[in-house]
Amino acid sequence: KTARIIFTVHGWPFQEDRPAWQRAIIYAFSWLTVLLSHTAIAVSEYDARIGRRMWGVGRKMVAIQNGIAAHAPIPKHDARKTLLGGRYSDIPQGAVWIGTISELTKNKGLAYGIEGIYELLRGGKSHRPVIFAVIGEGDERQRLEHLIARLGLERSVFLVGVKNDAVRLLSAFDIFLFPSIKEGLPYALLEAGMVGVPVITTNVGGIP
Repeated sequence: KTARIIFTVHGWPFQEDRPAWQRAIIYAFSWLTVLLSHTAIAVSEYDARIGRRMWGVGRKMVAIQNGIAAHAPIPKHDARKTLLGGRYSDIPQGAVWIGTISELTKNKGLAYGIEGIYELLRGGKSHRPVIFAVIGEGDERQRLEHLIARLGLERSVFLVGVKNDAVRLLSAFDIFLFPSIKEGLPYALLEAGMVGVPVITTNVGGIP
């Protein structure tokens, strides 16, 4: 016998950038999942409000926001060397380090972040050198690599892959950039805030 079924919502998938017919089908399955659960937990109040508007199941929705454990960041210089390895010596002195921890997926909006770096560098809009380091891996890597090459940003944008204890490397960054187009309540933003890195992000999902 099943005692309790609890479903956790980390951002509703029917809010992703998909054709309308796909979103309708996913909405139906999301509603059915909540219907068959005793309780549905949303990690942000934003997603909980959406769930509460679902017909006949809204009373099952509760919001429990994500939390994180404390981590001690490593010194800035060491973090930067760990991130870029042998490429670290090629970075100009005084460069502004912008970075993120993110899966390389469409929902994370990394192409917009890369295009933003291009706009910042084009025409000398930044008075200092700028680099953008992305910690993470995913199925958008090849497309992002092609974008980086097309914009001529091979010396400015680095896809550094998965790093152990990535949260401890956040001290490498002067700015944390998080250009997502769909989110629940991302751990990465909480981690950046814990380290005290200023955040530039989008106004979507549970981010506000």
